[in-house]
Amino acid sequence: MNTHISIIGALTGEQFIELVKILVTGSVIVALAYGAYKNGYVLQGSKDGVDITLKPAA
Repeated sequence: MNTHISIIGALTGEQFIELVKILVTGSVIVALAYGAYKNGYVLQGSKDGVDITLKPAA
């Protein structure tokens, strides 16, 4: 019995594009947060208003 399921094959074109958008956005946010941390800052943000601020680390 073959139980292998392809996740990519189960997604429609629109769902795949939305998944790629979410992954790219998440990666950019993580990269910004890491860069801020390495330079002595803290990256703060809000979800619905999409406010992103940099503050010096205490």
